[in-house]
Amino acid sequence: MLSQMVAERELRLDDKITGLVAVDRMSRIVWSGEFAATYGDGKIGRFVANSDKDVIGFFYPVLEDGTVTVLTNVHLANPSL
Repeated sequence: MLSQMVAERELRLDDKITGLVAVDRMSRIVWSGEFAATYGDGKIGRFVANSDKDVIGFFYPVLEDGTVTVLTNVHLANPSL
Protein backbone atom coordinates (compact mmCIF):
# COMPACT_ATOMS: atom_id res chain seq x y z
CA MET A 1 0.00 0.00 0.00
CA LEU A 2 1.35 3.41 -0.93
CA SER A 3 0.66 6.44 1.15
CA GLN A 4 1.64 10.03 0.73
CA MET A 5 2.92 12.50 3.30
CA VAL A 6 2.46 16.15 2.51
CA ALA A 7 4.54 18.68 4.40
CA GLU A 8 3.19 22.12 5.17
CA ARG A 9 6.65 23.66 5.33
CA GLU A 10 10.35 22.98 5.86
CA LEU A 11 11.65 22.36 9.38
CA ARG A 12 13.11 25.49 11.02
CA LEU A 13 15.56 26.05 13.85
CA ASP A 14 13.88 25.99 17.29
CA ASP A 15 10.74 24.17 16.05
CA LYS A 16 9.31 21.96 18.81
CA ILE A 17 8.96 18.41 17.48
CA THR A 18 6.42 16.07 19.09
CA GLY A 19 6.22 13.32 16.49
CA LEU A 20 8.18 11.89 13.58
CA VAL A 21 7.26 9.89 10.48
CA ALA A 22 9.85 7.99 8.43
CA VAL A 23 8.93 7.23 4.81
CA ASP A 24 10.83 4.84 2.57
CA ARG A 25 11.88 5.52 -1.01
CA MET A 26 8.64 3.93 -2.26
CA SER A 27 6.54 6.44 -0.24
CA ARG A 28 5.52 3.90 2.40
CA ILE A 29 5.44 4.86 6.05
CA VAL A 30 7.96 2.59 7.75
CA TRP A 31 7.94 4.15 11.20
CA SER A 32 5.98 6.78 13.08
CA GLY A 33 5.74 7.74 16.69
CA GLU A 34 6.22 10.30 19.41
CA PHE A 35 9.50 12.16 19.25
CA ALA A 36 10.33 14.93 21.74
CA ALA A 37 12.97 17.35 20.49
CA THR A 38 13.65 20.95 19.56
CA TYR A 39 15.20 21.34 16.15
CA GLY A 40 18.74 22.43 16.86
CA ASP A 41 19.31 20.42 20.05
CA GLY A 42 20.97 17.56 18.17
CA LYS A 43 18.36 14.84 18.87
CA ILE A 44 16.85 14.76 15.38
CA GLY A 45 20.33 14.82 13.82
CA ARG A 46 21.46 11.82 15.87
CA PHE A 47 18.27 9.92 15.04
CA VAL A 48 18.66 10.59 11.31
CA ALA A 49 22.39 9.79 11.37
CA ASN A 50 21.63 6.37 12.88
CA SER A 51 18.86 5.50 10.42
CA ASP A 52 19.24 3.30 7.36
CA LYS A 53 19.62 5.87 4.58
CA ASP A 54 19.37 3.14 1.94
CA VAL A 55 15.78 2.53 3.04
CA ILE A 56 14.51 5.84 4.43
CA GLY A 57 13.75 8.47 1.83
CA PHE A 58 12.25 11.25 3.95
CA PHE A 59 11.57 12.25 7.52
CA TYR A 60 8.48 14.28 8.40
CA PRO A 61 8.68 15.88 11.85
CA VAL A 62 5.32 16.84 13.36
CA LEU A 63 5.26 19.98 15.48
CA GLU A 64 3.36 20.59 18.71
CA ASP A 65 0.60 22.46 16.84
CA GLY A 66 0.14 19.58 14.36
CA THR A 67 2.07 21.19 11.51
CA VAL A 68 3.78 18.59 9.34
CA THR A 69 7.27 19.63 8.25
CA VAL A 70 9.94 17.94 6.15
CA LEU A 71 13.68 17.41 6.57
CA THR A 72 15.42 18.43 3.36
CA ASN A 73 18.81 17.31 2.04
CA VAL A 74 20.35 20.35 3.71
CA HIS A 75 19.02 19.20 7.06
CA LEU A 76 20.11 15.62 6.48
CA ALA A 77 23.66 16.74 5.62
CA ASN A 78 24.06 18.41 9.03
CA PRO A 79 23.67 15.74 11.76
CA SER A 80 24.52 18.27 14.49
CA LEU A 81 21.01 19.73 14.17
